[in-house]
Parts: sequence; C-alpha cells; structure tokens
Amino acid sequence: MKQENNRSFPPYAWLVMLYAMTLLTSCAMPVPTQSRSDFLNIKTKGNLAATKNIGCVPLSKLNNQYTPVDIAHGLTQCIRTEKYEDATKLYALMWAYGKFDTYRVADKSAHQAINILMYQIRSSLSKNEADIEKNNEFAKISHDLKRPGSRFLPEMCREIKQLGPPDYFPDYMILHGMNAVLDAMQKSKDQQMDPLVKNFDATEAWKKILKKSLPCSSFEESVATGINNK
Repeated sequence: MKQENNRSFPPYAWLVMLYAMTLLTSCAMPVPTQSRSDFLNIKTKGNLAATKNIGCVPLSKLNNQYTPVDIAHGLTQCIRTEKYEDATKLYALMWAYGKFDTYRVADKSAHQAINILMYQIRSSLSKNEADIEKNNEFAKISHDLKRPGSRFLPEMCREIKQLGPPDYFPDYMILHGMNAVLDAMQKSKDQQMDPLVKNFDATEAWKKILKKSLPCSSFEESVATGINNK
C-alpha cells in the first residue's frame, strides 16, 4: 500500500484498516439491511451529525443548506404522519445530495455514510407495527408517484432543480470515513489529508445527479417527446 506524504502509521493502524474493510465490503444498497453487529463501530465527532432540526416540511420550504442527515429527520416525520408525497420529495432530495457528496468527498470509505443513514431511517421505522405499516405504504406510494407520466414527477423535479446543488460543507460524510480516523491520530495538521476532490466541478456533478440518480431524466425525455410530436 502506497503511503502519501511519508506518513507513518501508528501501531494500532490495524484497527483502522479493519474499519476500512468493513465499509468497503458492505453492500452498497439504497436501503441497507445489515444488522448492527455487522459494523465495526469506530466513531469520530460529527460523524452523521445533523446541523438543523426539521420536521415534516414541504420541499418548497427548504433550501440547499440542509444536509442529508437534516433531511432524514424530516423524512421520518413525514412517513410517521402519513404525508407520503412530502416524504417522497424529501427522500429524493436526500438521495440526490448524498450522491453529490460522494462525488466531492475524496475518501471513498466515507461514501458509505449515505447507506448507513438509510439503515438508520429503516431501523427507526421498524420498532413498532404502526411504523412498519406506514413505511411499507410509503414504499408503495412513492414508487407509483415517481412513475414516468405521473402528475407528481414533474413537480418534484422542478422543485429539486430550483433548490440546486448543495451549499454546505459535507462534514457528516467526511467524518464518517477512514481518513478522518487517521487524521484524528495525527498530532500535526500538516499531515492531514485534503477531504475534498481537487478541481471538483459542481455544475457537472449536479447535472449528472439529475440525469442518473433521479427519475428527472425520464421526465425530461417525456416532455421532449411531447414537444416533438406537436
């Protein structure tokens, strides 16, 4: 393994490497189903920490300074109060911002933060029968709402596009990664690694999100087809 900047690893670096292997070998699914015992629990301060406390709010009431962790709290409340359309929009925004952050955060082991966040949401909605039923209903309704040609899809896509790409520093993800653990062990800040990708193109990354990570591309195609047929 190539070492950068001649950094030396402490004797307990094997713990960090084990942590990395745990993250990198976990299944990258939108909603993780692993049990808590599957994860090695090494935490850094700020890891998956919320910056704002929001409830179930319409997407139009948000701005692009809310992190996926912030949005997750609102999403959970929307599901519990059976506001499934609002929940679907918040889920889409949370996933879009999370994917955007994986493009700009350099430490690939930190990208699992989104999967862990999804797991936490699922876990919080699995503690009683009422929440389980509401979560199952949300999954069905959300799937139908996002079908191409639905009245809901263009509205959701317009609102997300209007918000634009994230305007926050992705601490919640950076601090989840192996590099953050290594940096915490270093006495000198000069030895710490740059957490963000160099020369990151936010505009191109956002275009990619809208095209590949959201159903908005199918919406755009249907609109273009309709225009061309007129």
